[in-house]
Amino acid sequence: MGHPPFGHNGERALDDKMREYGGFEGNAQTLRILSKLERKVSSAAGRSSHRSLTYDGRLGLNLTYRTLASTLKYDQMIPHRRGKEYPLVKGYYSEEAELVARIKTAVEPNWEKNGKPFKVVECHIMDLADDIAYSTYDLEDCLKAGFLTPPDILSSDERLLRRVAEKVSWKTKTAISSHDVLETFWDIFGSFEF
Repeated sequence: MGHPPFGHNGERALDDKMREYGGFEGNAQTLRILSKLERKVSSAAGRSSHRSLTYDGRLGLNLTYRTLASTLKYDQMIPHRRGKEYPLVKGYYSEEAELVARIKTAVEPNWEKNGKPFKVVECHIMDLADDIAYSTYDLEDCLKAGFLTPPDILSSDERLLRRVAEKVSWKTKTAISSHDVLETFWDIFGSFEF
């Protein structure tokens, strides 16, 4: 949710521009969007009287601590100021440190005693889903751009070709070779446009 266009390159570019102000990190921005920026619950305080600093009362989506814990992929606070020599830091913004402490205490009261970084099972699931999603999009982009074709992918893995040939041979009760499988794929997908 908090990740910019162009994936990790976009994140690095924004981090470079925002380095003097705490930097930019997609996971930290996700927590900020959910807990502060999105407007579901509003403060009665309303707007600030200062013209350049208008506060519209946003308090986030009012999600449970468990839901917010699922976004805490990296268990470290991002320093508010970093010099040019420091690379992108993964974690949460210092402004959310108090919220993160409340999340950890509510979800896993004894988390500090186990000696491991805080990361709930839901976060592991979201992390895996994220890996699958961006890998799939990268593959789709390669196919659309014409950098790869399905036969290219299949021909790069002889073991996969053999497994497909074995399955097809078993299903059709006909001897099929890896070469036959690859030829068939080239016939079907060789000139296929994505």
